[in-house]
Amino acid sequence: MSLFNFLLAFLVLLFCLINFTLSLAFQIVLFQFYFLASFALGVVSFYCRNKGQKSRLEQASLLCGLRKEKPQSV
Repeated sequence: MSLFNFLLAFLVLLFCLINFTLSLAFQIVLFQFYFLASFALGVVSFYCRNKGQKSRLEQASLLCGLRKEKPQSV
């Protein structure tokens, strides 16, 4: 095997290794971005859903007439 073929094989192997490492790193970064984005979306949707609403227990007790609603001060 000549030196040229050896260097060519070494460069191809090095290129494949670098490509695989970059691909793996890119997938990890993409997964972290997806996880953070979905977590942030969940927090925002939970906050928006519960903002200004009474808890389910309070709503149920008001519907059943167990508790009177407190007058809101203006």
